[in-house]
Amino acid sequence: MTRTPTDRSGFTLMEVMVAVAIMSLIMVTIYTTLNTFIRTRDQLEIEAKAARVGPMILDLIENDLRSIWVMNIDEDKIFEGRPRILGGEHADSMVFLSTVDSIATRRIDDVELPSDLGETGYKLRVNPELPDVLELWRRQSFHIDENPLEDGYYERLYDRVVSFKVRYLETLDRFAERLDSW
Repeated sequence: MTRTPTDRSGFTLMEVMVAVAIMSLIMVTIYTTLNTFIRTRDQLEIEAKAARVGPMILDLIENDLRSIWVMNIDEDKIFEGRPRILGGEHADSMVFLSTVDSIATRRIDDVELPSDLGETGYKLRVNPELPDVLELWRRQSFHIDENPLEDGYYERLYDRVVSFKVRYLETLDRFAERLDSW
């Protein structure tokens, strides 16, 4: 029995090459689509986190400012606000005395107690991992000392702050003159 050219079985080299090329195009398309989807999801997650974290940070700052200690202490060293620029953006800092229970504690008779009156402050620093944004840090000190801008415990609140500008007014009036610092 002899074989005829029409009895052959299998694929030719050309058919295999076309199938591999089509599969390669499909795989590249799937990879590109998946990669774009993952990057988009990550970006949306970052933006959603900022939308959640921002109001929480503003609430914390508001709570701290509402608890400012207003009694006269050593020549009115109660509040200090300084305008600063970091990386071309506003990076104001402020430090004040507040009655918020501090994160800093002292051990007294086997009990860790927070301070009822301490120094609280906010300051921005350059983010070492992302040089285009800043980090917002909150500082608290257990006690009041002569250098309210030094010592204490720092906690990073957020690492992707673009700008932090504090406005000071002479009086609580919408037409009040704005001050550069306090």
